[in-house]
Amino acid sequence: MPVSTHYVRPSWIERQLVNRIARLLVGRFGRSTDEIHLLATTGRSSRHVRVTPVKVLRVGGLRYLVSRHGEADWAGNLRAAPEAELRVGSRREPVRGVAVAGKEAALVLREYVRQASLKSTASLLGVGSAESPDEDFVRSAADHPVFRLEPR
Repeated sequence: MPVSTHYVRPSWIERQLVNRIARLLVGRFGRSTDEIHLLATTGRSSRHVRVTPVKVLRVGGLRYLVSRHGEADWAGNLRAAPEAELRVGSRREPVRGVAVAGKEAALVLREYVRQASLKSTASLLGVGSAESPDEDFVRSAADHPVFRLEPR
């Protein structure tokens, strides 16, 4: 399956303010709201550990990550080296990221839009709302990586 090059750069506020606050609250103080965790992946080129705030989504008893901005660095890193770690404070959980596509990804994206706290999430994913047709979510899944998290 070819990897999309679709990527919408997050706003300055999200990059410089929201992500820094999330790293501080989740990483340093161990406070996770709305299932926010820090995802530690190995950089594709540098081989250094990269840490990014992500929202862990629960669907049907399974946990998923959605790259709402498209092929973000963390998604490419997870695709290249699936062994990763979820962090909240001093707690570390080793996980394996398994890329999913098609109907499974569409189901996860629909739930992601349902649970989204930001109104812009649906338009960022290229769907009208959580009630949009299945085809819209399947099409969106081609540009927005979805990973199922499995314990390792």
